[in-house]
Amino acid sequence: MSDLSPRQKDEISAVVREAIKVQLHAELDTIVLKTVSSILTTFGMNDDDRADMRDDFAYLRRWRKTSENISRGGWIAIMTVLVSGFASAIWLAAKTAILVVKGGG
Repeated sequence: MSDLSPRQKDEISAVVREAIKVQLHAELDTIVLKTVSSILTTFGMNDDDRADMRDDFAYLRRWRKTSENISRGGWIAIMTVLVSGFASAIWLAAKTAILVVKGGG
């Protein structure tokens, strides 16, 4: 191996590094898959329940968005009532002030 040029050694090292990287990624994917499967099984979810879980998460997302919209609508209603009341109070005060000025003059 000593009769290899530095460039050939670098190429061999690059190929070996790439092969190791691919192998490590494959092993890591297997470990992650087993870990996630184990966690889901611990929570009582099987691999066969994926469609049901997806439907459940979609339902929860719709529920959350509906709740946010209702909350937003409630705040808009509260602000509308407050602004309307404030505008009505100003209008009533202005109308009273005009009547007092006319009545006193």
